[in-house]
Amino acid sequence: MILLDNGTPSSKSDDILESADPSPTAPPSYVAGETDVAVNEKNPTGGDASSSSSPSSFYASAPASTIAGPSNSGGSQQNFDESALFSRVPPRDLSYSSFEPMYLLCQGKTLDKGFPRAPPPSSIQPHPFNSHDITEGDWLSFVDAVHTAATLTKKDVRRSYLALISIAPMISPFTASGVQKIMKNRKVHKVATLIDTWNHHFFEPRKMRVVLMKGETKLSGLTEPPLAPPPPPANFSAASSVNKDDENYRLFIVSL
Repeated sequence: MILLDNGTPSSKSDDILESADPSPTAPPSYVAGETDVAVNEKNPTGGDASSSSSPSSFYASAPASTIAGPSNSGGSQQNFDESALFSRVPPRDLSYSSFEPMYLLCQGKTLDKGFPRAPPPSSIQPHPFNSHDITEGDWLSFVDAVHTAATLTKKDVRRSYLALISIAPMISPFTASGVQKIMKNRKVHKVATLIDTWNHHFFEPRKMRVVLMKGETKLSGLTEPPLAPPPPPANFSAASSVNKDDENYRLFIVSL
C-alpha cells in the first residue's frame, strides 16, 4: 500500500498490480505418485545440470529440414520457426524407451533467471534425448522460450514506474522493484501455458512430457491426466525425505 503526503492510503496502489499478468489460480499440491520423482536434490546422478555447454552426443541428430541450431551468443531470446518444429513428424525408427525422471534446476529464485542451456542430467547412456528425437536446437529453443515468457518486457518495466509516479512523483526505486517482483511471479501462468503448448505439439508425440514444479507443487499440466508412476529413481531411497520448504523451480522431464 502507498501512503499519500497526508498519511492516508491511496486506492490507486491496487491499479499498479492490475497491469501485470493475471495471477494464476493456486495449483493443487503435487502428488508424488504422479511422477514418483525426487524433488529435494539439486544434482541427480549423471552429471552437473549447471554446465552451459553440452556434448552433441546428448541429443538426437538434427534432420535436414530441422530449424536452425542455437546461436553462439548464448542469448535467451532466439528466433526460430515454431510452426516448423511443431509440425515435424517423429521418426518411427526410434525406440522411445522409457527413462527415469530427470530435471533442470532454475538458476535463481524467479523464473526469469532461466534454466541452464543444457540437457538435464541422466544416468542413462546414451542420453534419452537420443532416442526421443530431441535435437540440441529443439531443446535450447524450448529453454529459451521459457526464459523469454518469464522475463518482464520493456513495457512491463515502464508500467511499474509510470503507475507509481502518477501517484507520487518521488518514488523509491525499491518500491518499483517490489512491483516488478510481483509482476515476475505472475509470469508463472504464462510459462505454464507455454509448457503445456510444447507438450501437446512436440514433447508428447515423442513419448515424453515436461512438468514445471515449484518445490512439491505442480504448476503446469493441471488439466492433463495423471502420469502412470514410472520406476523409482536409482537414488529414490536417499531422496525420499522431501524438503517442505523447497521453493526452487524445476523442469522435470518424464517418459510417457
